[in-house]
Amino acid sequence: MADASGSESGQLLRYIVLAKNTKGRGAVGVIQQALQAPNTFVFGELLDVANIKALAEGEFKVWYDTLALFAYGTFSDYKAAPQNFGELSAPLQKKLKQLSIVALASSQKSLPYSLLLAQLDIGNVRELEDLVIECIYAGIIKGKLDQKEQRFQVDWTMGRDIRPGQLQEMIKILDLWCQKSEMLMGEIQERIQYANLSHEEHTKQTKEFEQRVEEIKSNLKVAMEGDMPAGDFADVDFGFDSANKKGRGKVKGPGAPLDRLRRR
Repeated sequence: MADASGSESGQLLRYIVLAKNTKGRGAVGVIQQALQAPNTFVFGELLDVANIKALAEGEFKVWYDTLALFAYGTFSDYKAAPQNFGELSAPLQKKLKQLSIVALASSQKSLPYSLLLAQLDIGNVRELEDLVIECIYAGIIKGKLDQKEQRFQVDWTMGRDIRPGQLQEMIKILDLWCQKSEMLMGEIQERIQYANLSHEEHTKQTKEFEQRVEEIKSNLKVAMEGDMPAGDFADVDFGFDSANKKGRGKVKGPGAPLDRLRRR
């Protein structure tokens, strides 16, 4: 599968150099060559060349607008007012449709065939699927055609040029994203701190419990080895080593002989 991003930058650089050294009708020729180049799908840098910008006013304005259309417009924009742009051959219309698919894929990860057919002015599904497959092989989108559900599932798409004024909008969106990310990070830090405190408290309580158990066991051992009256051991359950297979014995009532208790 080809990847447009690799060879595209080299080809575009060639047209940028040509545009810097030609004006007027010659600059229009550079635009037409760039649009017809098979692996060139990004045109923003060419639009920024002074000699190309000069075409925005005057007799060649339609070709400046045509280059801008391919940079960040869609096929729907062209169909709405074709008289505002230069004449587009069938291959150029196909390229514009491919770029329109990229634009749609940038905003939606699941593209219904019905939407694509309407936006691209295509009459049948077979033609649409062939166009999407060509986009995939051109390396400008990645995804899967779901013929059963009649949709294209987008995995990746190349980026397109930014419209004038769109940069500020993107900056605002990124600022908002950063603010929300900082708030989320603050909440995560609070939860981590709470979890650490809970863990420390649990560890402390566990340690105190184990110490208390050891104290009780120690007191019982001292009591058993001393001369405590047998009656004080009434109803106390003593565990014996399971390895001795003697089970557990229980002393009941004050009448249990002390020497019998000690023999155990």
